[in-house]
Amino acid sequence: MAAVGFGWQKGDMERPLNSEEQDVALAYRIAVACYGPEARLEPLSRLNNAVFRVRFGAEARILKLSLTGDAAGLRKERMLLDLLHRHGIPAPTLEHVDVDARLVGRPFLAMLEAGSANLAQALQSGSRDIPALMGEMGAILARIHGLSLGQGGDIRAEGIVPRDTAAYLRRILARGDWAAQHGLIDAREAALFQALPMPDMAGTSLCHGDFHAVQCVVLGGRITAVVDWDKAWAGNPQIDLAVTHAYLESYCPAEPLAHFFTGYLAQRSLPSGYATDSLPARMAHVLGMTQIWHRQGRAPFVARGVELFRAYLRAWTAR
Repeated sequence: MAAVGFGWQKGDMERPLNSEEQDVALAYRIAVACYGPEARLEPLSRLNNAVFRVRFGAEARILKLSLTGDAAGLRKERMLLDLLHRHGIPAPTLEHVDVDARLVGRPFLAMLEAGSANLAQALQSGSRDIPALMGEMGAILARIHGLSLGQGGDIRAEGIVPRDTAAYLRRILARGDWAAQHGLIDAREAALFQALPMPDMAGTSLCHGDFHAVQCVVLGGRITAVVDWDKAWAGNPQIDLAVTHAYLESYCPAEPLAHFFTGYLAQRSLPSGYATDSLPARMAHVLGMTQIWHRQGRAPFVARGVELFRAYLRAWTAR
């Protein structure tokens, strides 16, 4: 999307702004306050936060603006970025922090842009750097898992809160019912999935919660930052690895996936039963991805999700 400023058109003052226009207006005020009147915005995302690229001259920054007045997510991210930098793990560098919403009435973070491309785009382009990048991706995730937070649970800026494991598992297993109700799998497959032994969530490792190639910013043949820590939690790193494993198997060829595991295993060992024991978690995650793709109307991705779920189920029954 082309960079744009924020300018009023005739009649704009005669109608209320919708929520996206309000985000742009506030983001533009922040951009001008932090980087000057020549700042221009490129909207990037509007999921957990309103995310923009801010351009001024030849430079660029990333701006994350809370969609509400709640700063909990941004406070959590600020805390985690500080932790990652202390341990030498590539992460965004914060430049302006306003979690108290003093400037525009909403919390925001502004950070240096680590690069304008990610590893998923490099995979699509067939970059010659893919073997090294995938190995680096695996090594970085292993280093993340090597960070102990002292206890397990949901991470918040003020500390770690124990997770209601039973409620969480009920939500995960309900994905089987959803898939059967939408005719994507049959009732027998849903029942088999729901009877599987899910991995124990207990542990103290930092887990990204959504780690895959899209979250790895690349520049100059290296991963320069791991982004989007909204879903980070503390617990069993094998579950976090299974999430990444399912993501990569949904779109990554076998050879780059092998490079990823080579990088991971160079930093951290896995139990001998990981390949089989992780299958229930991979099934759960691929059904979660399929739900999202189904809502988005992305039929080929839905078909891939179902295909992968059934491959995992066959592998489990054949173990």
